[in-house]
Amino acid sequence: METLTLTKTLAEKVETIATKMHVSSNQLVSIALEDFFTRQQNKQVFDALNEAYSGSPSDTEIQELKVIKTKTSKVLDEWK
Repeated sequence: METLTLTKTLAEKVETIATKMHVSSNQLVSIALEDFFTRQQNKQVFDALNEAYSGSPSDTEIQELKVIKTKTSKVLDEWK
């Protein structure tokens, strides 16, 4: 595995926070990287979902929504 080098300022911040959290500097960096990668993955999923739903509904989807609306209205009328 390759060794990572941190700037002096960043290394000092890591050490300070690691001490407060009662973990080693290596553990803190691992936690931070895992969090970063999780956030990046979540962002990719979020972006993909936004892309998938960004367009207008297709004609088929519009028809399906009309059918759902009609059926829902009938059920609600029956409850009145």
